Amino acid sequence: MKRQRKSGIIYVKHVFASLVISFCLEGKKRYCIFATKICLTHKTQGIMKKFIMMMLAVASAITASAQYNVGSSSGYTDSFGNSTTTHRNQYGEMTGTSTSYSDGFGNTRTTHRDQYGNTIGTSTSYTDSFGNTTTTHRDQYGNTTGTARSYTDSYGNTSTRYSNSYGQNTGSSSSYTDSYGNTTTTYRNTYGQTIGSSSSSTDSYGNRTTKQRSNNSNTSIWSW
Repeated sequence: MKRQRKSGIIYVKHVFASLVISFCLEGKKRYCIFATKICLTHKTQGIMKKFIMMMLAVASAITASAQYNVGSSSGYTDSFGNSTTTHRNQYGEMTGTSTSYSDGFGNTRTTHRDQYGNTIGTSTSYTDSFGNTTTTHRDQYGNTTGTARSYTDSYGNTSTRYSNSYGQNTGSSSSYTDSYGNTTTTYRNTYGQTIGSSSSSTDSYGNRTTKQRSNNSNTSIWSW
């Protein structure tokens, strides 16, 4: 009877250990710690604690590297350089539109509107003969809210630095466009840490679709 009881305890320990691992992998730290306290004896607690902490670290790493779908946009650019883009959130609901007009001198003006058609801001861009682009963003009252300075090399790589209305660095991004017109962009914060990404593709009719992903599920589509 004594041996049978001991075997039963070992079996229960294995069950709880499995639950601990499962909870850890799901990132449920509170339950993981709770299960650990239940299933561990004083003798094995030290060894298992190290194992549990390792599993928590793995779970945290998995959670940190996850990116959430935060929206998409679809647009069309005609032969004159004019484009209309529709923005949607992660649920497919329209959140706004952007209409752009480009003249023959490298200047592009974009008007941003919300889902009700109200103007919420504008952007003006200029690209020089060296491939450097400076974009100035303004709110609906004409106040400057930030700028973006981009440079595209001969290989299709684009590096962009963002700053706020005071000229302070707010982040950066790096993009690459392949020979098929597909663009992949990685966004980083001021510390160089990746905070999001986007992927764009253009079909043979000039329609462009972009999908945005972020480390923060609450990121607004307009943050891009």
